[in-house]
Amino acid sequence: MMKRFMRRNREKTESLQPIGGGKHGVLYRHRNVVLKIVGMTFVTSLVCLAAEAVIEHPAGAYIVTLVDGIYGSSTQTLFFPLTISILGLAHCETGFGLVLATLGCGCMLGPPLVAWTFDKFGYSVLFRFSGALYLVSGLLVSLTYHGHEEESANTAGGDKLLAGNPVEVAFGSQCFEIVVPAKETEDALGTDEGEAFLVENKEESNICASEGHVETKNNLHLEPTNGATHI
Repeated sequence: MMKRFMRRNREKTESLQPIGGGKHGVLYRHRNVVLKIVGMTFVTSLVCLAAEAVIEHPAGAYIVTLVDGIYGSSTQTLFFPLTISILGLAHCETGFGLVLATLGCGCMLGPPLVAWTFDKFGYSVLFRFSGALYLVSGLLVSLTYHGHEEESANTAGGDKLLAGNPVEVAFGSQCFEIVVPAKETEDALGTDEGEAFLVENKEESNICASEGHVETKNNLHLEPTNGATHI
């Protein structure tokens, strides 16, 4: 069920690529997207903290709105891929639940809290509070991110390679970034631990990992690379 959901989510995500200037479609399939989102979060934090001074100028409100819209919306549109990339496929159900619960609490408590803070202290406190939250969230992700995307290699064509790392599924350039467990790589596929594999460009299937077992899934259309073992 989870794989069907991820496949449908990928198809829907690709269909949204032209929306928003293509940012969503470009970022979700970009390598190391988590680190780039962390950088955008820090930029949004600085914008919120400096908004009180910038907004006094005639064009300040337009600048703050533009920069916040560009850098602040990435975490909202990409929280499903980010959750999978940070927590891994084995814990993504719990991660999705926590993310949706947090979003629900924010949507329920945010409007009355913002209205009360604005009436009591003005808008400057709201900008500082928002900037502090963005800063804390960026720091938390930076401290907990394990960088699975950096552990897998690319083929000559820029698609994903299957490597002997722990089971992890993230959104890759054409389909999912798929990593085969080291034990499965050594025992079931008959090579040394950590040796890389490529999937031949065929209609049949490619190798996917599910709970430590290798099985077939949708083809990634990878081109053969010299020195790699073909499956």
